[in-house]
Amino acid sequence: MTYTATEHYRQIFDRRTPEQLCTLSHVKRFMERLAGDLEFRRALSENVDSPRAVTERYRIGVDPMKMLPLWRGGYLKHRFKPESEPWPWL
Repeated sequence: MTYTATEHYRQIFDRRTPEQLCTLSHVKRFMERLAGDLEFRRALSENVDSPRAVTERYRIGVDPMKMLPLWRGGYLKHRFKPESEPWPWL
């Protein structure tokens, strides 16, 4: 039997617990807002010290500080390096 890309990607989700899937969906919502919503990006930049208030307002159940290198340019250099340990959702 041939192993298809569809099966591969389905297993990515099958291996996750319901809690992990919930977190993943909220990270996805955060990234969608970040990419497509100027007001969301503006609110984050205006609330750098308390970005969680912004995600709560948008009902996004993740802590932006746990993925700082994804949305704060100065932290991008830490992605895929040992020092990225403080940001578990990268």
